[in-house]
Amino acid sequence: MAFNKAWDNGTLALSGHINGYDEAQINVKVIGWKSDSGITEADADKILLGLGISGEDGVAKKFRSQGGLLKEKVGYDEAKRAEYKLTKAGFSVALSVAGYEPVEAHPYFWRTGRINEDIGGNPRVKSIRFALDASHHEVNGETQHKEIIINTSDVKRLNSYEPKHSTFFGIYYTITGLHAAHVFGGIIVMLYNLLPIGLATWHRDREQYTNRIEAFGLFWHFVDLVWIFLFPILYIL
Repeated sequence: MAFNKAWDNGTLALSGHINGYDEAQINVKVIGWKSDSGITEADADKILLGLGISGEDGVAKKFRSQGGLLKEKVGYDEAKRAEYKLTKAGFSVALSVAGYEPVEAHPYFWRTGRINEDIGGNPRVKSIRFALDASHHEVNGETQHKEIIINTSDVKRLNSYEPKHSTFFGIYYTITGLHAAHVFGGIIVMLYNLLPIGLATWHRDREQYTNRIEAFGLFWHFVDLVWIFLFPILYIL
């Protein structure tokens, strides 16, 4: 009851992972070709031939003058690549959804705009099969999460724990990476001072070597002090 009420009000937040989805199968249709696009007819024909049209005489010319269905029921990536090449060659292109095909995959890098991308008036992804983190049960001795089917039109925001999706994780990985780089640099300097090439300074000029160790100690303790603040902020709070 509470689930349905929250769902109807559009305030329900779900945590989990995507196990599958229904993705569009796309038709790529050439509408026409712009002769003033700066692309020669020969180059435009090469693009068409490279995308799989027949090499028979007159076929490429017909596509340039009248257009036609170039690719039928292809995947999203192939359709977008074809659209890019054709548009760059001066063709007018229309993409349309011919149907949806179930896909078993875990797309961790999705965002809301990507699944709801408009293709000829239809979304790229019709629905997703979402496994809830907070629910699990055993099937044949294996732990599985409860799955629900969600129409992408009902998804207001789809996010994942990645730097490009989350400001917190962007800051988290950047600061942690910078700290790790300073630690690694400090270890290199420390090893240099302990190896014969660094100890040579001790035999040549002990005051210079002592100053070098003191400067390194200040740097190392500064890095340590920074970590005292970073650890509770990033890992505890």
